[in-house]
Amino acid sequence: MNRLLVTILTVVIGAGLLSASAGAQDPVGNLRISIAISGGASKGAYEAGLNWAILKLARESENLPSPSGGQLRPVELASIAGASAGGINSILSGLTWCSLPEAEGGLASRIDSNVFRDTWLRVDINALLPPWPDSEIYLPDDALFSRRDYLDSAADLREQWHKKAYRVGCRVPLGVTVTRVEPQELTIGGIEVKNQRFYIPFELRVQQDGTVAYSFDPAEYPGLYDPAMILMPRPRNEPEFSISDENIIKAAVTTSAFPTAFGRTRLQFCRLELLSDSISQEPRSEQSDTDLVCPDGYILDETEFADGGLFDNLPLGLARILAEAHIGASKNP
Repeated sequence: MNRLLVTILTVVIGAGLLSASAGAQDPVGNLRISIAISGGASKGAYEAGLNWAILKLARESENLPSPSGGQLRPVELASIAGASAGGINSILSGLTWCSLPEAEGGLASRIDSNVFRDTWLRVDINALLPPWPDSEIYLPDDALFSRRDYLDSAADLREQWHKKAYRVGCRVPLGVTVTRVEPQELTIGGIEVKNQRFYIPFELRVQQDGTVAYSFDPAEYPGLYDPAMILMPRPRNEPEFSISDENIIKAAVTTSAFPTAFGRTRLQFCRLELLSDSISQEPRSEQSDTDLVCPDGYILDETEFADGGLFDNLPLGLARILAEAHIGASKNP
């Protein structure tokens, strides 16, 4: 890469890439970075290109000469969090980061061929906004815009993460923000509050066969006792803490459900069981699928959610929580 590209890398990733001593022979640990991606409808397509470039530069940073004579530290992606369109790009970022190099059977990662480009350019304006209100393109829960092309693109994306194209052992904590349509009433410290801002965490993990699977174990985030955190339930016969492909797609659809443009999403989810749940006389939300189970300390609930960017459109706090609360973070802060 030319010197200009090296300079851009230093600006984007930060001066922390450089070791403290210009003459150092070995990097002192990895440089842990987090990425927070905001929403903004069509801005998601612009952000997609920027995300792809940053990740590509970060992955290749170890092979770059330092512009100041020092040594670049290896980059570790500690977490990615997104809201709305940024939530979609968060999932794409995780896949891109954990992919093998294209020459070794990984995903294409060129400016004219990559998962960001393929996902965002798949959407056709005539399918997004059908010419007639009774068009068969509309799905039952659509609003002004149709999600049909997005869901078709999501199906293609699932095929991508089931390919044996990823670095075994690669792990990235991910999270998306969502907005509860009807506020949840909570009693915290004796004070009654209402909350609509929630987030869904999950981890991308590359399995021994080189494919991607998603999961989330709350025990790996000790001290993260947050009523605003909701988890995706799993079928009783699936591995503990696993998250199905369908629920990952639901999370992406929900965080990007901008009011009026896209229809709300009704989710079954796991929420933290609070003291008020045991003394409340109000019935819990109806649960249409009793085969779903939650981790210990969480209870199954169901309600409608909308775009995560309404209350938290740049989830810096979520990115930081996912990076710092994990049990492994203390080994390399």
